Amino acid sequence: MKRAVILLSLGVFLTVSCEKQEPQVSDEYFKVTVLGKGFDCGNTFVIRFNEEVAELPDSPVKNHYYADNLPEKHKIEGKNIENQFRFPKEDAMYACTLMGPTYPHIYILEVK
Repeated sequence: MKRAVILLSLGVFLTVSCEKQEPQVSDEYFKVTVLGKGFDCGNTFVIRFNEEVAELPDSPVKNHYYADNLPEKHKIEGKNIENQFRFPKEDAMYACTLMGPTYPHIYILEVK
């Protein structure tokens, strides 16, 4: 009986404490430079943040990220833009070929 109460309590605790978190969204715009098409992730472009952004995950190459959802009109190498972003949702992650450098992904919400 004691074991059943412990297991039931543990089950309730895990159910209540494990809530789905929404991806973190930045509420400000950040200046970036579009570097060009990535080597191994289809038509995804690589961008470089022009300043340090504390919310971003570490990147193997400083401030370089794959920009998912970058509008076509901004996919121009060397273009300077300002963007608002969020982290990709877990179910939106996709695999790349790993033939080139691997950068973290960010999801572009808006460009100005």
